[in-house]
Amino acid sequence: MACKRVGYCEAIEVGAKTVTMKVKFADFNQITRSTTVTAPLPAITDLEDFVGLLRR
Repeated sequence: MACKRVGYCEAIEVGAKTVTMKVKFADFNQITRSTTVTAPLPAITDLEDFVGLLRR
């Protein structure tokens, strides 16, 4: 899903500075984590790094 979003943003020349991860559990509870950086993320690998940090 992230690859689709990054591809779309690249196509319209827009960058993202906030990464949000939402997890929904089987019992309908959910958690949300987000982080904001000072400059737009230039590559999908940078996005993957931030998602890894949010998972902790």
